[in-house]
Amino acid sequence: MFDCYSFSRQNLRLIVSILPLLLFFGCGESKTAQCQKLILITQAMAETASEHRNSLDPKQMLAIADDFEKSAQKLEKLSLENPELRSYQQTLTQIYSDNAAVTRIMIRALEDQDIPTAKSAQEKVKAVGEQERTVITQMNQACQVNDG
Repeated sequence: MFDCYSFSRQNLRLIVSILPLLLFFGCGESKTAQCQKLILITQAMAETASEHRNSLDPKQMLAIADDFEKSAQKLEKLSLENPELRSYQQTLTQIYSDNAAVTRIMIRALEDQDIPTAKSAQEKVKAVGEQERTVITQMNQACQVNDG
């Protein structure tokens, strides 16, 4: 015979045992939302950098270095749940920090008229820029894959 009391208790146990899993896995931000956060920061930085890409004005170069540093800090503060996106976040944070530091080295070298150091720093900026483009391309490809 059907026992309503035991049926509800079984359901309650099942719900109580599944609820934490649903809360843990079901209520987090979607991969798409997390991607959007990363993309907004990287797009803003790309626009800022492209505006002053060929500038040799130390004040503009310093402003770019400051923007890279601010973008690195914004990236670092993001709370991302997706492990793949966290990896891109960490890599881009390091790239932006490196770009800021090398740009500042280049500014000092130009001010001191230390051409070899300035050229070396310029090559490092180019290498970091290539790394950034590669990582952003990979991130964009990962973000095109639907939430799973």
